[in-house]
Amino acid sequence: MACHEIFLVICLMLAVSMVNAVDFFVVDNTGDSPGGRKFRDEIGGVSYGKQSVRSATDFTWRLFQQTNPLDRKTVTNITLFIENSNSVAYNTNLGKEIHFQR
Repeated sequence: MACHEIFLVICLMLAVSMVNAVDFFVVDNTGDSPGGRKFRDEIGGVSYGKQSVRSATDFTWRLFQQTNPLDRKTVTNITLFIENSNSVAYNTNLGKEIHFQR
């Protein structure tokens, strides 16, 4: 009986933690451009982009002392778009999309 109760508590804890989880996505729209090749071959491509956005998010939460998920803005996903352009980086969709111009 105690095992079932412990299992139930663990399941509830996992469910609560998943509600506040943020999924990170990276979209590489650079094609075969020199900047696109550099992003993929030298910088690390999509996996490095995901890692960078995740690290920046964690840093921001720590900086603003938002260690409790209830203190944070509810965001289910953040997408980083890597694009060819000479303009500046910007965000759209209430900060859920980051457009990085390469």
